[in-house]
Amino acid sequence: MKNNQIQLTTLDVFLSLCKENNIETWLMGGWGLDFLYSKETRMHCDIDLILDHKDYSSISEVIAGFADRICVNTKQKIKFFKTGIGFDICFFFLIDQQYYLDLDEKDPLVYPMPQNSFPKDNYSMFSDIEARTISWEAQFVAKQGYFYCSNQPLREKDKQDLYLIRNNLSESLEKLEKLLPGIEKEKLGLTPFQK
Repeated sequence: MKNNQIQLTTLDVFLSLCKENNIETWLMGGWGLDFLYSKETRMHCDIDLILDHKDYSSISEVIAGFADRICVNTKQKIKFFKTGIGFDICFFFLIDQQYYLDLDEKDPLVYPMPQNSFPKDNYSMFSDIEARTISWEAQFVAKQGYFYCSNQPLREKDKQDLYLIRNNLSESLEKLEKLLPGIEKEKLGLTPFQK
């Protein structure tokens, strides 16, 4: 899995830059699961990270100096490439002590997240790299949130991820599924997408 090793090396450099700039990051998606699970589960096509929305300007500056190419840079999502490795960054909000995941500016919904979604002191080690990861419960809601946001059937890898996630949850599926399909942005005072 040579490509995975290149991704890990690139991720390590990027996480070091974030740390130097006091930007808290959490891995999610496939690499987030591998770090939580402490083993490589499959080949990965990109690196998914999530940050607090308050760090949007800071991370944009770091990426401007790090990326070879920036494809998307909105307040909901940043996509960029470094040495051929794709990075997808999304953001969460903290409103009235509740976390919300904002996946896409065109999506009228934001997705409530479990209280334990973004542990600050819980680092995972994998391949000599230390990284924070979102919780198993947050992985579940993010994966299901993507399904609601994209309105597309789950891919085979998403189904495999959900199977792995479900086996590691400390909260019930019923409780987590109540967080979906989401809340309209206007109800939280967020600006909805304007055509």
